Amino acid sequence: MRKFAKISAVLAAMVLALAFAGCKSDDDDDDDAKPIQAIVINGDVVTLYDDGTVIIKASDGTTSNGTYTKADGKIVIKDSKGNTTEAKSTSDGKVDTSEPITIKDKDGNETKTEVKEKDTETNKGNGTSSTKNILAGKTYYSIDFEEKEYTSATVNRAKICISMLAFDSNGQKVKYTELAYDFKNGAVNKDNIIEPDVLDYSVSGSTLTIKAPEGVGEDLIATIKSDGSIDGMKELKGNLYAIAEANVDNKRIQARAHIVIVNGSSCTYEEHTYQSNLNQEDPWTLNGTVSGSAFTFRYEGKTVSGSLSDKEIVIYTPEGVLTLKRM
Repeated sequence: MRKFAKISAVLAAMVLALAFAGCKSDDDDDDDAKPIQAIVINGDVVTLYDDGTVIIKASDGTTSNGTYTKADGKIVIKDSKGNTTEAKSTSDGKVDTSEPITIKDKDGNETKTEVKEKDTETNKGNGTSSTKNILAGKTYYSIDFEEKEYTSATVNRAKICISMLAFDSNGQKVKYTELAYDFKNGAVNKDNIIEPDVLDYSVSGSTLTIKAPEGVGEDLIATIKSDGSIDGMKELKGNLYAIAEANVDNKRIQARAHIVIVNGSSCTYEEHTYQSNLNQEDPWTLNGTVSGSAFTFRYEGKTVSGSLSDKEIVIYTPEGVLTLKRM
C-alpha cells in the first residue's frame, strides 16, 4: 500500500479547498451539531440534531434535510418538501417512540403510523457515531488542478488529480482511488497512474474524518453538508472512467482532465481545461447514450462515438483516439 503521506499530499488541494471548512479547534468543538436521537418512520431514518436540524435518509438511499421544533409537549418535524411529522415528546426532549405519530402532507392529509428508535450511540470497536451511515454505500469524486505554472516552453507544470471516495454499505471503510497525472517542463513525469487505498473513516455531526494508517501522515478532514453530501465533491452514480493530458508551446500550457460516467443506458462526458494564457479552468459536460458496448455523444450537430468495456472507454474524436481507464 502507498504511503499515506503521499495520499495526504495528493488530497491536499481537496482538503484545503473544500474540507477544512469543517475542521474545528478544541475551543469550538461545542459548536458542532450533535445527534441526539435517530428514529425510523416508514423505513426512513430521521436523525435529530441538537441545533434543531434533521437529516432524513429515505429507504431508497436518498438523503434530505429538515428542521424540528419543540412546544407544548410535542416535537414537530418539517422536511424539505413541506411535509410535517408530529410526535409526543419525552421528558428529556426526544420523540416518544411508545406512541404513534401523525404525518401531515403539504396538502393537509393526515396519517398515523408507528415510530421506532434507532441507536445513535457509538459503534462497538470503532468509536464512531452511527450517523456515518449517511455516507454508507455512496461514492463521490472531484477533479483538482493541484499545480499550474507557465514561464516558458521549458519551465512549466500541470499536476492533475482525479479523486474518488467509495464508502462501503456497512459504514466501516472508504475506498480512496486517485488518478495522478504530472506534466513538468514539457515532459510527462506521471502518466495517469491509478492507485486505490482502503481506509477507515468516522463521522461526528457534520465532520468526516478519514483515518490515516497508524504512524503515517495525518487524518483527513472534510465537511458533510446538511443534505448528506460532501462539500466540494460530486456524488457519483455509475462507473467512472478518466484520463488527463497536457501540452505546451512557446505561448502557453494547456492541461485537460476528461471523465466519462456510465450509468445504465446513459453516460456523461465531463471535461476540465486549464490554459495558462487565459488563466482559468473551463469545465463543461455533455450527455450521451449507451447501447451494449457502444456509446454516442452529440454536440453542435456532430456525433462523437466510442466503445466501452469493464476496464476502459475508447472515444473516437476528430483529433484522434482517447482512452479512459476505469477508476
